[in-house]
Amino acid sequence: MQGQRIAFGYHLDGQRPMPPVDSLGASLVGPLGFLNILETQLGLLALHPSQAERIVQYRDCLQRLDSEQRFYHRSFVTDPLGTAACLLEWRDQWFLHGWDGTLPTGAPKRLRDLADVEALASTAVSPNIGQRLKAVQAALQQRKPDIEQVLLVDPIGTLPYRWQAVLTALPTVAPCELAGQGQGFLGALQKQLYCAVNGQALPRLAWQDDGTVLVVQAETLTLANHWLATQLVVDRPTLLVCASDGMRLDAQLSAARRPRQGLEVGSRAGLCLS
Repeated sequence: MQGQRIAFGYHLDGQRPMPPVDSLGASLVGPLGFLNILETQLGLLALHPSQAERIVQYRDCLQRLDSEQRFYHRSFVTDPLGTAACLLEWRDQWFLHGWDGTLPTGAPKRLRDLADVEALASTAVSPNIGQRLKAVQAALQQRKPDIEQVLLVDPIGTLPYRWQAVLTALPTVAPCELAGQGQGFLGALQKQLYCAVNGQALPRLAWQDDGTVLVVQAETLTLANHWLATQLVVDRPTLLVCASDGMRLDAQLSAARRPRQGLEVGSRAGLCLS
């Protein structure tokens, strides 16, 4: 039997415009879904508390070291939970991008303060994504998961350090090169964006009013959704990209007697890909 085939995209957790389907050995997942697969196959699966619980844990660490000399003191006295949530987010991002929890003695005072807090948080706060990925990376040196290939939606160089370290130990397939097929100003804009992504410096592109590109701005999101719903033509193939709040757009599509897209809130653990 072949190993698991995984399509991995850094923004594929959460809402997606397709319902789950039955499939065997194929998954479409974001970071949380992929991390769950890796931890399960490597024997690292554990019960992880909610972010709210982690904030309380980190607040307790801040409180134990709090004094007037700490840079976070005034904010912490005013809003302990808000301050803990903000600093915990900083900490989690640092670990995701490769921080090991230590800092040199010559580091700025604010960083030294957080390093002092980290001496407590390293054992008192539940692991974050970066720490869990570090454990996965270490386990991959000893065990091989049942994964045949990982198809990347995003270029590996755009992902955080910890994800890059894990993916380099797996059989990955790079995303396909995007090739624009538009005509007129749309084609020129696609070419300009492609060159920019590849680091080429190009002169500013002059606007061309040939009807291939339309920019619309609305005063509210509801008005924007309503306008879009009334512009869609039922019998014309259309690619609809909705970055967020798809349920509100679906409501406007229904009100305009257009087909709903099923943009509902999905599981953050990922969906299957047929």
